[in-house]
Amino acid sequence: MAETLVTPRVLDPSTKEGAEQHLKSIKRLLGYADRDCRPLAHLLVELRQVGGFARFTKGEATWERFCKETLNTDPKFLDAIVAGGDDLEQQGWRGAAAWAGRPGQTRSPPAS
Repeated sequence: MAETLVTPRVLDPSTKEGAEQHLKSIKRLLGYADRDCRPLAHLLVELRQVGGFARFTKGEATWERFCKETLNTDPKFLDAIVAGGDDLEQQGWRGAAAWAGRPGQTRSPPAS
């Protein structure tokens, strides 16, 4: 018998509820951008992939417009967070210290 997985609407960024929850979390996490940004990057990627950001833009719904008008943030900055996190993880870095670049904090060394 096949199983059907159901994603709650509040977790699905393609729904109104999910997009609103993603926006709320993104705004909260932007305040912690100098820390471990993996949760922020994950939400940004999801909301962008499904177009959930369009719910929050007036006029033409573009990612750039959403970033500037809704998040008050340059979209290039957000793209850099996502790209930087991907790069660090591919090199084997894990945890908040790798993201923040703070010496003396626990981190896993890059894979050799």
